[in-house]
Amino acid sequence: MRQALLIGHNFMRQGWYGAAGFMAYVALLTWLGRRVPVNVVNELAGVAVAFMVAISATLALAGVAMDVKTRTILPVLSKGISRSTYLLGMFYGALMLLLVMCVWTFACWEWQIDRAMTLHAAVHVQIDVLLWALLLGFSLSLLMMCAGLLGVSLVESKKALLFPIVIFLGPVAPTWFGQKALATPHTALLGGMMKPMTPYPRASVWETVVEAAVLLAIALLVFSRRDVTVASE
Repeated sequence: MRQALLIGHNFMRQGWYGAAGFMAYVALLTWLGRRVPVNVVNELAGVAVAFMVAISATLALAGVAMDVKTRTILPVLSKGISRSTYLLGMFYGALMLLLVMCVWTFACWEWQIDRAMTLHAAVHVQIDVLLWALLLGFSLSLLMMCAGLLGVSLVESKKALLFPIVIFLGPVAPTWFGQKALATPHTALLGGMMKPMTPYPRASVWETVVEAAVLLAIALLVFSRRDVTVASE
């Protein structure tokens, strides 16, 4: 476990650029929307959630892919660290960055809501509404992160990004042809992603976290058997 923590901390030092870019974007979005009504804040929050989900899909994936491509992973594994421990460490580092993004996003939402209420005397938005909206974004982002790790465990990095896209949008693809969407835990959350402060099936949040855990478990199993002695591209 200590080895995984060290790998995660090292990844955080090297891969903080994506998280920093997201935080700067959310801060800008908050500042530009400081004078809008609360219902518009809901839509702006949805934009932030969508961006968080997109960033999360590439966080750990990019780190693993770069280490494999440059063979930086070889010295790590030569020290007796297992492949699954390495991947778990990368997941830990990406998870910490995601938590930092969530805390920053919550602070921006709280400030924006308070500002909007002062200007427009809007209906009060309870703190639990903000927390649930944040959990929605976190669970979907966690799912994308684990889907990215699964992708990079199976195929080369150029194709690995297809896994988060397919897992995320695949269940709703049948609706594009007039068919019923597939019943997956995160499907119920997709409708509320762009307006996270509106009611949605909250039980699906925890089910989505479980779905992400299953993907991570599969990724650890697959990556532990992968040959990384030669760069994939």
